[in-house]
Amino acid sequence: MPPRYKISEDAKEVFLSRDITIITDHYILKKENDSIKKILITNREYTWYLPKDYLESAKKLAKKDYESSKYLFCLSIHPKAVNYGGGLEFLDYFLNMTKK
Repeated sequence: MPPRYKISEDAKEVFLSRDITIITDHYILKKENDSIKKILITNREYTWYLPKDYLESAKKLAKKDYESSKYLFCLSIHPKAVNYGGGLEFLDYFLNMTKK
């Protein structure tokens, strides 16, 4: 994933020419059959220093977002931030909810 979800056109060309998939905040770009495919996604960060008091709200929002995304969903996880408050408990809930 590019920093701050931004990537130059030159960098896009280089990555895609090497068959490297690019994930941004709202779409995925990948090379497929000699053309570039753009796939719209929902990308959320629920674990960013999540206070335990907001855990249940985050679970409800994530479930709603996940279901409305038609199950094409990117969950951003930052190792330091997920270890704060309710982050790991949320991550466990989300991964189990999406096992289908």
